[in-house]
Amino acid sequence: MGQENIRRLNILYILPELTVGGVETHVMSLSQGMKRLGHGVTVVSNGGALVSRLEEAGIEHVTLPVHKKSPVNINEMIKAVRKLITDKNIDVVHAHSRVPAWIGYFAVRKQKVAFVITAHGQYAPHMGSKVMTSGDRVICVSRVILDHMAEKLGGDRDRMRVVYNGINLNDAERRRTAARERAETRKELGIPEDHFVMGSIGRLTATKGLRFFIEATKKVKESKPGVKAVIVGDGPMRKELSDKAAELGIGGDVLFTGVRTDVYDLLNCMDTYVVSSLYEGFPMGCLEAMSAEVPIVATRVGGIPEMLDHERTALLTPAKNPDALAEQILRVANDGVLRDKLAKAAHEDLLGKFSEDKMLSDVLDIYYDVIREKKGYAGPVRGVVKSERPRILLTLPELRVGGVETHVIDLSIGLKQKGYEPLVVSFGGKLVEKLETSKVDHIKLPVHSKSPLVI
Repeated sequence: MGQENIRRLNILYILPELTVGGVETHVMSLSQGMKRLGHGVTVVSNGGALVSRLEEAGIEHVTLPVHKKSPVNINEMIKAVRKLITDKNIDVVHAHSRVPAWIGYFAVRKQKVAFVITAHGQYAPHMGSKVMTSGDRVICVSRVILDHMAEKLGGDRDRMRVVYNGINLNDAERRRTAARERAETRKELGIPEDHFVMGSIGRLTATKGLRFFIEATKKVKESKPGVKAVIVGDGPMRKELSDKAAELGIGGDVLFTGVRTDVYDLLNCMDTYVVSSLYEGFPMGCLEAMSAEVPIVATRVGGIPEMLDHERTALLTPAKNPDALAEQILRVANDGVLRDKLAKAAHEDLLGKFSEDKMLSDVLDIYYDVIREKKGYAGPVRGVVKSERPRILLTLPELRVGGVETHVIDLSIGLKQKGYEPLVVSFGGKLVEKLETSKVDHIKLPVHSKSPLVI
């Protein structure tokens, strides 16, 4: 979508907190990207370590307890968010996670505001999760999540879209280049330079399967003594995981750093990035590891097989299987050629498939689709928003079978689906019927003729 031709939007993002994690990193990326494209952005959360980064980018953050599940609190948050929608002339409310989705759902009722939800995971099929299907559009971060939302939660496939997470490639490269030296970070963590370091970044919850990562670490150490596991993040499982490492006799070899924002410093000191999750949507941590050219060993769950190819860009294993996880980690640990091959192929895929620019473009298309449905044509950046849909004239010599003809037909149908009114002028041909089937207007004129009289 050519951003110069569309109206500036005011977007409100709601998520539980802004601590370090995949959802939070995703919202940071969306917020900063939309701001960079000239849109107004406000983020509502209960706060956290990433708020300062958001504010450094000139994005307003409003601290509200939108993480609390209490019905009384949710009711108060609905009123607060509704007031923000009015005060800031919000066009789009975009919710991430279930409690923010409930708040957003009721806050936008009876208003011509686009309501979008992103499903980051496979939510349990109960009434509390049903709201995740209630957006005007539901963005799913992987195909497997879209299927889950449709089959388990009864979501309408016509309102759901797959948009893969992406990262800002320029920012990632800048942060990677500015990262501290590997030896410096290892010294801070107390890790000898000759040790093999396995790392994981994210919330310490049961679904991340870190118990299996710790068990795999024990098995890896039996074959390769000079090994350390670095677990970055915090959460409800921290004490249990720490106790598990101590119970296995590797308490000194599993380092818990807590919440850190210097992700690329930490990635720079890792030899492999490990994902031991039981469920995943489309993990941001993997994208960051791909950008830092750190080889990945991951469980074959959720959207991970849509992101990573086994043996080409990563090594994939079954979930809940520490033996299989340890086996693949050891392959990476013992084969430098394999490490380099996986890291380079994954980095190339990142550049081609998972950029922030592509993600932003896809998400903006969704915002404008909903706005057109609710308000009519969204209008140009400068000018009054009009209710009529713009007419677009496309001309070509004929509509017979060929590359140009197929391109114009696909373009016309795509514009029609996005709310525009295309008009195609040609001398006709067998493909006119395809246009008319899609309700695209066609006018037959001899625009193919080279005669000066006709022209």
